[in-house]
Amino acid sequence: MVPRDSRVTDGEYKAFCKGCRYSFPLHMDVESFTRSQPDVAYWLKGMRCPSCMKTGATLDFRVQPSVRGAVYFVTCTACQHPFSEKSSLEAFE
Repeated sequence: MVPRDSRVTDGEYKAFCKGCRYSFPLHMDVESFTRSQPDVAYWLKGMRCPSCMKTGATLDFRVQPSVRGAVYFVTCTACQHPFSEKSSLEAFE
């Protein structure tokens, strides 16, 4: 859940789990992130959509629930189906 007053900086928010109230960052500034992490842009191009099975996605936002992992919320470039993908941040450091 993302509270209305949760903005930390421009493009960054604090979200929290409704079940355990654990808080974690939510990053909305995806343009600067993909520019600074070229591996992520390459990874998105090869991502397969679970709906149409075509490759290619755009990053909508990412959530970092732990230091070692992230969840990327993406949209298929072919059919516009939104889906999420878990990833280890170690691959992009």
